Amino acid sequence: MDKRSAQTVLPFDFKGKDIDLYVRQHWNATFSRQKKVSVLSKKIMSAVMSQIKMNDKGFKGFYQFHVTDFVNEGESGTKIYSAVKTSFDELTDLKWLFEDLESEKFAFRHLLNTSDARCGYEKGTITIVLNPLLKPLFIALSHYTTYQLKWYMTFKSWYSMRLFELLSAFKDTGYWEVDIKTFRLLMDCENKYRNKKDGSYNDSDMVKKITEEAILELERTDMAFTVETIKDKPKGVAGRKPIVGLVFRLKKVEQKTVSIAWKTAPNNIKTFDKLHNKYKISEVNLVKYFDAIGVKEVLDLLKKWDAKELSDKPILDKLAYCNKVFVDMGKKAIENK
Repeated sequence: MDKRSAQTVLPFDFKGKDIDLYVRQHWNATFSRQKKVSVLSKKIMSAVMSQIKMNDKGFKGFYQFHVTDFVNEGESGTKIYSAVKTSFDELTDLKWLFEDLESEKFAFRHLLNTSDARCGYEKGTITIVLNPLLKPLFIALSHYTTYQLKWYMTFKSWYSMRLFELLSAFKDTGYWEVDIKTFRLLMDCENKYRNKKDGSYNDSDMVKKITEEAILELERTDMAFTVETIKDKPKGVAGRKPIVGLVFRLKKVEQKTVSIAWKTAPNNIKTFDKLHNKYKISEVNLVKYFDAIGVKEVLDLLKKWDAKELSDKPILDKLAYCNKVFVDMGKKAIENK
């Protein structure tokens, strides 16, 4: 049976119209320990996640791509086939633990629904079928990070990909401080990079190995960064100070306040005053989403809020309610664009 007969699937096209897609990843998934897999596996899963939209009610029957979206067309067929085979083996092994300690209940759920005959690889076509029980990790997310796919697909290092995901969660502040033990877990290095003599952790070597290539690969992106070590020397202990933490600083921090020129322009004074002072929309959200939503839509939104204020059900918590509505509109507008 033709795989496309049961459902229309829009092909992924990284080299063309889909280059500006964003990937949404559940906050818990971003900050959980992720098993180090091949770069191809990470690219395939990010491509799948980029196809899951904000208003989706569930997974599509399957997600389909062509292998040339992820590898160079000049590579030999045998090499590509082997790489995809390894990737599917890794993705098949990936699983999540759902646990409720109070009820003494847990269950492991695998990522792929391999019982579906469509899930696999055939003549250059990659077909991914997700386990429907994992829907809470992908659908209707309220806490998530986003990262841009066009950069992600160019990385050659798994560590670059992982840091790009993590640092994207701090693009508003431009600053991430993490203790060295947590960093090891996040980078799947819990038992790696040890000294041969005594088996102790070599954190300096680990940090260098992880960040050296990532600094170069992320330099052209919005997540370009510098990293500093935090060291501590216990009293009475000789030798070098051990690394206890790291500080990542983004070189390109997003603008967080509306420019004076914008909010004092004759056409914007009343709009800014109403949005920011009356309806409590933060300047961070104004900077992020105003242009995406558009002037007409913003003015229409203000009319609705004004009408609601005159009704018998006015907005009680403007800070929470209005910012949520504004952010949701902004994210949807960005996704649609």
